[in-house]
Amino acid sequence: LDAEKTLASTGLFNLKLSTGETYAIKREFVSFESAERKVTEESFVPSVIEPSFGLGRILYAIWEHTFNIDSFRARADGKRTDSDENERRYFS
Repeated sequence: LDAEKTLASTGLFNLKLSTGETYAIKREFVSFESAERKVTEESFVPSVIEPSFGLGRILYAIWEHTFNIDSFRARADGKRTDSDENERRYFS
């Protein structure tokens, strides 16, 4: 490091900040240490990605709106009567 070399040779390092201020750092206030560390990481990648844009609710509302049930039974005289036997289910 540049700061470490400067401190070792002169005993003083001038630190300039982005604001333009300069600070003098003395060797007695700083210590450097090199170390080796083993960093392990557990990453998780999902196997299924399910984006939800509300598409299911929209389709359900459309199907519910267009689905009709007509229950009728034609009698001999041509009139219709309600009956659970002859229900026709269809999309309109």
